[in-house]
Order: sequence, then C-alpha cells, then structure tokens
Amino acid sequence: MSKCLLATATTGPADVPASPLHKDGRATEDLQAAALATAPAVTPSCQHHDVIVLLKIHLNALLPISRLPNEILAEMFLHYKAAMRLHHRRPGARAGADALAWLAITHVCHHWRGLALDTPELWTSFSVGGRDDETDFVSSMLARSKHMPLSVQASLYKDSNHTSLETVLHDLHRIDSLDLELAPQIQDQLRDAVPAVAPLLQSLTISTTERGSSMVGPMPTLFDHCEFPALRELEVTGFRLSWTSGFLAPSLTALKVTCWGRYSAPWTPMLEAISRMPMLEHIELSGSVTLASPADHYSPNPPRTPVTLAHLRYLSLTSGNISITHVFDSLLIPASCQVSLCLRACDVAGSASLAPVRDAVLSKLSGRTTIGPVKPFKTFSVWKELPTTVVVALWRAVVPAHQLNYANPHLPRPDLRLSIMLFPSTAEDVLGMCSHLPLREVEVVSVAHAHCDMPAYAWDMLFSFVPKVTAVRLYDLDDPVQDIHGMLTAAYPSSSSTLLVGSGAPIEYLAPRLRELTLDSVRFREAFDPEDDMLLSELTVALNARRAAHVAVDRVCIVDCKNMGGRDVEKLRGAALVEVLWDGVERVEEFPGFNFLHGMGGPGSVAGPLPGHPGLGARVGGGGGGGLPRAEPCSWF
Repeated sequence: MSKCLLATATTGPADVPASPLHKDGRATEDLQAAALATAPAVTPSCQHHDVIVLLKIHLNALLPISRLPNEILAEMFLHYKAAMRLHHRRPGARAGADALAWLAITHVCHHWRGLALDTPELWTSFSVGGRDDETDFVSSMLARSKHMPLSVQASLYKDSNHTSLETVLHDLHRIDSLDLELAPQIQDQLRDAVPAVAPLLQSLTISTTERGSSMVGPMPTLFDHCEFPALRELEVTGFRLSWTSGFLAPSLTALKVTCWGRYSAPWTPMLEAISRMPMLEHIELSGSVTLASPADHYSPNPPRTPVTLAHLRYLSLTSGNISITHVFDSLLIPASCQVSLCLRACDVAGSASLAPVRDAVLSKLSGRTTIGPVKPFKTFSVWKELPTTVVVALWRAVVPAHQLNYANPHLPRPDLRLSIMLFPSTAEDVLGMCSHLPLREVEVVSVAHAHCDMPAYAWDMLFSFVPKVTAVRLYDLDDPVQDIHGMLTAAYPSSSSTLLVGSGAPIEYLAPRLRELTLDSVRFREAFDPEDDMLLSELTVALNARRAAHVAVDRVCIVDCKNMGGRDVEKLRGAALVEVLWDGVERVEEFPGFNFLHGMGGPGSVAGPLPGHPGLGARVGGGGGGGLPRAEPCSWF
C-alpha cells in the first residue's frame, strides 16, 4: 500500500485527466466510469485506492474555485505567501517553521500543488539559517524558482553549517536582494563561494551576529573581489566600513551604516567616497563611523569643495564627536531634504558650546549650502528622550498640536531634527541655540516641560523667537500649576511686574496670537486629593487675564490627562468662557482608600465620551446662556 500511495502522491498535473464536466457536460453519475476508464494499470491491491484518488480529483475540478484561470489562482498564492510572512514577522510571533506556513497551499490538492510548483515567483524568496538539514530545502527553492531573481535572508552564527549559504552564493548572479547576518568565524569559509560579479543585486544588507560586543570588527572580505554594477541600497550594521570599499558603487541611492564602539574614521575619505555616489537619496550614518581621526579631530575648517547631492531626500548623522558638523556643512543638498543631527556622549568635555551645530544648521537654512528655495518652519517641538537627550524637531508644515506626540505613528518625519545629549551641554544651551534659528514664522509649539529641564524663564525666551505662535501643546508637566500659569502669562520685562489681575496696569504678552492650548498627559491633581482645584483656578485666572487684555485663548483641548473628569471640564467652561474639547479619557492613578471618579465626575458626565463612540470626546461650547452644555462628537480627535 505504501508503494501505491507514493505513486499517487507523485502524480503530476499532466497525469490528471480533465474533468468530464469541463469537457462535454456529462452528469456527475459518469464520474466513476470516467475514473475507471482513465485509471492507469495497477495491481488489484492498489486499484481501489487509485480509483478513490481519481474520483476526488474529478470532484475537486467541479468546485467553483477550480474554474478560476491559473494566472489568477497563482496571484492569490503569491498574496497568501506575502500575508503569511508578514503575519509571522509580527511581534511575539513564534519563530521557526512558522515562516514556511504558506507551504500548506501545496498540500490542498493535486491541481494546487502542480500550479504552485509551476509558479517560480512563489519560490524566489526564502531564508537560510545554517541548519544541517537545510541543503535539500535550498536546492529545491533554487530549482523551483527557475531563472527568476532571488531574495535571500541568511543568519549564520559561529557554529552554523555554511553549506546552504555557499550554495546560494554560487547563484549570486540571480540574487537581487541579499540580507546577511554573519558571525566573524563564518566569513573566511565563504570567500571562495562568491563570484566576480553580482549583475542583478540591488539591495545588500550585512550585519554582525555579535551585537552585544563592545568591539567593532572589520568588514567581511568575502565580497572584496566582487563588482556590483546595479547596487542601489547598502546597509551595514556592526562592521567597520572602509570608505574605499567596492560596495560604495556610483549606482547607490540609499546608504545606511550603523556602528558601535570607538574607532577613528577620518571624515575626509568619507566625503570623497560620498562624492562618488551622486545618486544618493537616503543617507543614515549612525554611531562612531564618522569620528574624525586624531589628526583632524578638531579641524576648524571643513573641505573647501562641497559635495553635491542633488537628489538627497533624507540625511541622518549620529556621532559622539562635534566634528560631524564638518561633514554636514560640506554637503550641498536640496533645501527640501529632511535632516536629523544627533550628538551623543559628545567629546566636547572641555567645551559645552553648540556653536558648530548652530553654524552648520544656519548654513543650510540660509541657503548657502542648499539647492532651491528655503521654506520657513511652521511647527516647533522640544522634548527629552530618556535619559539625557533633548530633541528639537521642526516642520515646514503646520502640524496640529494634538498630533505632536513623538510616539504617534502618524506623525510626519520632521524636516529638521536636532538631538543633543546633555552634560556638558544643558537644556538652556539647546534653547539658546534655537534662538538663532529662523523660527519667527512658527505657529505651533509643543513642549514636554517635565522632560526638558527648562529653566523658569524658558517661556519668556521661547516666545521671544516664536512671536507668531497660535497653538501650544504642553505634555506631561512636572509642575503643571506653575508651568501652565507661566506659559499663559509670559510677558515683556516692562510688564512682568504687573501681572497681578486687577492691578490696572497694562500687560503686553509675548504670545499675543495664541488661540489654542492643548494639555496632553497633564496631572490635574494628586490622586489622594480629589478636591484640589488649584490647577483649574490658576488656569482660569490666566485665561481670564488674557481675555481682559484682548489676547484671549479661545480653545482648550484636554488629551489623555490624569486625575480629572467631566466636572473639571464643566467648571473650566463656566469660569474661563472658552471652548473645551475633551477626549473623554479617564486616567486615574490608583490610591488606596479614595473613590476618585465619584468626586470628579465619571464617564457618565455630560462632558464625557459619547455612547457608542469610544474614543470620541465631547465638544463643550463656551459663552453665556444657561442649561447644560451641548455635547457633540469631536472630529478634532
């Protein structure tokens, strides 16, 4: 019987007769006769089994899905494989054989298996893990993909079997995407497997398996004698890239280098290498790869001839040395290019000056080292990335204040991002640097005050160089009462001593166009004191003072705030005469023995979320008039 089963399982589509219904419309009662007539000559012991198999084949042919053209069914297989691979790459997914779960479509029926085996696109992307039993799998994938271009991902550790990857590299002429994660011990064993040219290779990723090591190893030598005429994307992680390497082909459009550890890499050879890649559109240099050598460590002048990258769309430079600004200043790039500069663990221990960063950025924003017109910034955000890095982000478009959360996946990438590690630099140094930037057209400002260690007079400094601000977002304030009051009452020094309401003296506010205030993740009171209304009182006083000075804030937006409820929204509306938008979120910090929601007004309050619309807030209209406020869905959220 096992011999009979083997013969049946290996019967290909060419051996399967066409469905009688598809040929001449005979009724299903004739299927058995057709099966017997077309059955191959077999021994009596196998005849019964073969007849059953043939009957199932004919019955499968009558199903509606079997009437689909093979081209459509093959396209469905490709989409299924892509969906399954994406599903098993999700966080928390079980690794291993799940990556090949899509192979189940080859075990549904003879027709599906035959069509899948005859669809080479289905076998062009696969992974290699260096297992001992992997050679046959790789050989089958190479054979079934026929002559189609390949996409291969391989992870080989020091004890892995390199035979399967060696088989793949012998077919390097067919590969257009290659992702290698290699242990240093494997590299020498693969050197002879690489041919002299990779004519189709467009994307190459090389990373080390020793990510926990503090040392940076040299680049693998297995590709030293290989040419890459079509290479467009190169990513190197954890290796010391040589800027004279053959990887750096003129055809490159994307270059990403991530490194750790400490070593010197003179920026002059790096710029010379970049100048030979004029088609670059995306550059990310992260880690210590751009450190200057001791000879030019503190060279005051960048190279005289700038490197022109007319197609560059995104530039990210991360380093622990201030000389990274020389590289930035030496690039002539489009004014529309998005830029990210990050200084971490700066080697400026003797000097906390951020003047080199400021001068390099101003060179770009003034148009001296850019191509095309420079547009003004409209949105400004400053926050702290733990533990000690202050981030300044700028957008040329107006980004709504409530969207300016760096954890928001829909937040557009900033047009300019400056990330500076504190110590020896301070938050005051960062704000001082920002005061030199062209920010006078900024309309939206976001500050994570608790995370920036800003000085007490920071709002006076900030509003002095963003005079046209119309919306402010405050996130996770350390001292919300003082910070909110200080922001709303920031005034020119001549009137700073007359800020008491009722004093009769005129107040000249620093942000006269401010019309919208967003409170995001602000603690309204401590959980153990639900009757504490100090924040509401100070907020009301400041809002009314601005209204009396004819620079009123018209709208207050409350997003994901803590220890507050619908009663607070009603009180603020009535006392400050402003439009209040609340997302309806009740975030209550636990404190034993207190029923916080009972005191603050729970979800059932008039300003709470609307029934049937979770996540939608309520619009509470300000102004006069009695009765309950009108609650509507808040499309703003």
